[in-house]
Amino acid sequence: MSNINVNKIEFDKPAENWNEALPVGSGRLGGMVFGNVHTERIQLNEDSVWYGGFKDRNNPSAKEKLPEIRKLIFEGRIKEAEDLCALALSGLPEEQSHYEPLGNLFIEFDQDSYEYSNYKRELDIQNAKVNVEYDIDGVHFTREVISSYPAKCMAVRLSAGKNGALSFRVNIGRGYAPWENIPFKEQTVRKQNYNKFVDDIQFRGEHLQVMNATVGGKDPILLSCAVKTIVKGGSAEDIGNTVVVKNADEALIILGAETSFYFNESNKVNSKTNFAIEQSCCKDNMDCDSAGSKDISNSGFDLSEEIKRKIVNHIETASSNSWDKLLKEHIDDYRSLYDRVKLEIEDDEESVRFFNFGRYLLIASSRPGS
Repeated sequence: MSNINVNKIEFDKPAENWNEALPVGSGRLGGMVFGNVHTERIQLNEDSVWYGGFKDRNNPSAKEKLPEIRKLIFEGRIKEAEDLCALALSGLPEEQSHYEPLGNLFIEFDQDSYEYSNYKRELDIQNAKVNVEYDIDGVHFTREVISSYPAKCMAVRLSAGKNGALSFRVNIGRGYAPWENIPFKEQTVRKQNYNKFVDDIQFRGEHLQVMNATVGGKDPILLSCAVKTIVKGGSAEDIGNTVVVKNADEALIILGAETSFYFNESNKVNSKTNFAIEQSCCKDNMDCDSAGSKDISNSGFDLSEEIKRKIVNHIETASSNSWDKLLKEHIDDYRSLYDRVKLEIEDDEESVRFFNFGRYLLIASSRPGS
C-alpha cells in the first residue's frame, strides 16, 4: 500500500469498457477517455442533452393531499401515508426523460505496426488531466486530455518523440463504438457507424468540424458539437467530414458543444439573448404582443444556426490559445478548489486516494453554470 500515489489512478492497458475509461469534466462538458492505441475514443457528455424538451411533471394532487399525508404520519399510520405519497407526490409521468450522450470523438492513428510497449494510462487527480503514453517502433507517443472550466472546452494534445511521427484522422459523431481496435488501414469496416444519430456534419472553417443532431421526443433538444484540429509540422486536409493529418510533429484538438436547452425561455438561462432578439423583431416592425415581446418562431430567427454560430465562434476563440496557456489556466482553476482539503491516513493510502478521486469527480461534474 505504501507504493500507492494518492493523486493518481494508473493502468497498464487501454480500457476494455466504459467502466475502465478515465473521466474528465468541467461541470457542463465531460468525457471518458478509453486510451486505445490505434483508435482513441473519448465518449462525450454535455449536461443538457436530454430526450425531449421541458416538461411540467408537478403532481396537481400534491398540495391538496399534503395535509392528509402529514396527519397520517403524526398518527403513526406510516403505511397509509406511504401509499398516499406514491399517488399524490410522485412526478407525472413517474419516470423522467432519459439522458443521452453528446457523442464520441475518434482519433484514428495511421500506424504500420500492431505492436506497442511501455503502455501507461493515468488520471492525474491533482491536476485534472488524463495521460496516455506508449512506444511503437522505438517512438514514444503521448496524449494529454483536459476539460477546462475557464476555457469551456475540452483539449487533447498529441505529441511524439520523433518529428513527423503523427499521422491520424479526426472524426466526431453520435453512434456506436468501434468494432475493431486495429490500425485504420487494416479495418474491415471504415467509419463503423460513427454517425448513426446525427443530422449532419459540416466544416465551418479550416479543420473545424461541426456535428449537428436533434435529440428525440417532443420539443427536442438541438445540439452542435465543434472540433478544431491544429497541427504543427506535416499537413492537414479536410476530406468529407474528416480531418486527415499526415506526418505532424504535434497536434492540438479543441472541442466544445452548445445546445438549445440554454436558449429555452422556460429556464431563462439566456433570457437576455431572447430579449434582444425580441426587441430586434419589434424594431423591424414585426408583430409584437402588448408587452412588446415577439414569438420568434416565425421571425426568421433560426435557432439551429444560432447554436452553430455560437459554438463555432467559441471554439475559434479557444483555439487561439496555446496548449501551455490552456493547461495552466485549467490547472490553476482546478487547484483553487482541489487544494482546499488534504487528507492523510497513516498506512492507508488506498482510502486517501479513494477520497481524492471522489472530490475530483465532484469538481469535474458540478461547477457554476452547469
